[in-house]
Amino acid sequence: MLKPQDKPLLLALLAVAFALALNAAVSFAERPDHTSSNYPDKSPNQIPEWGWGAAEAIATGLIAVYAIRQYRASERTSKRQLRAYLTIRTGFIGGQHKEVGHYFTHHPSLVNTGSTPAKNVRYKIKMDVFPVPLPSTVDLTIREQPIFAGDFAPQQVSSIEAVLPFYLSEEDTWDVIWFGGRTKVYVYGVVMYEDVFGDPHETTFCHWLVWRSGESRQTMTVNRHNTIT
Repeated sequence: MLKPQDKPLLLALLAVAFALALNAAVSFAERPDHTSSNYPDKSPNQIPEWGWGAAEAIATGLIAVYAIRQYRASERTSKRQLRAYLTIRTGFIGGQHKEVGHYFTHHPSLVNTGSTPAKNVRYKIKMDVFPVPLPSTVDLTIREQPIFAGDFAPQQVSSIEAVLPFYLSEEDTWDVIWFGGRTKVYVYGVVMYEDVFGDPHETTFCHWLVWRSGESRQTMTVNRHNTIT
């Protein structure tokens, strides 16, 4: 499928093909010896000269269209190999300590795993408490303005922060910490950026926090809102 910017070129090629075919037909018609009476030894079903010209023009146009498609496919492959890819990795998980004013926090790492810089990086991130498994009715849209993070060089890693904006009761705290609990602390958001080719991209993420024995903590990925475009 050709891109919109290819349509003018395709129309130009078709116009050239039509002009070549028309020119061949006119040239043949203007020749005084083009009638079949001047060629008694030739079959009336033989393809006339202008027909070969038209066929050649059409073939040229088809080859040009094929070449454009091959070029575009190669270009897309090169971009996919070279472009920036921003992903989210698990980072530090901070527990709630109400007596000293600490909320639940999470500091995931934002990483450019691509081969070229990511431009104009912005992100939105949020923490909240939802049931497990995550109901499909939960809206993960963040309506606040994004946070600007500048440009990311290839393989650059930067920590971002999410804070649960309220304290949990002791009972609710044990429920979200316990692996088999009914609710969990979720971290979700979206990263927006452009690659060096000027194309926009988004990375969405959503996972919930897990407290293992001792100080072991990790995140579990949710089966939706985790995409890279």
